[in-house]
Amino acid sequence: MTTYRFTINGRLPGLNEIIRACRQNKYLAAKQKADTEKIIMLAANRLKNKKFEKVKIHICWHEPNKRRDKDNIRAGIKFILDALTAIQVIQNDNWRVIEDLEDSFCVDSKNPKVIVDITDLSTNLL
Repeated sequence: MTTYRFTINGRLPGLNEIIRACRQNKYLAAKQKADTEKIIMLAANRLKNKKFEKVKIHICWHEPNKRRDKDNIRAGIKFILDALTAIQVIQNDNWRVIEDLEDSFCVDSKNPKVIVDITDLSTNLL
């Protein structure tokens, strides 16, 4: 199994920010999604020639503080999976392709970021 890593600098919108944008204006919510996915696509750019059939994804959320709840932070997974699908690193974000999702959380006040590890499970399929 091979694991590939990319890092998204900064933090992604949490569930509260997503809900707020949706309630304000559908165009604002669409812009938030598009802008966030563009940032993720740029971070994952070196993977764009990879095509994974089955993966396990681990995401380490480095937050600047403990103000946001973990479930709020984790909502950013939607943007990550949609971005990986858009650049065709994964064909889909369904159960057939995503074997498992794991999260870990820590505080890094000086360098908030999101580290995404994608483990290719395709080679283990027989």
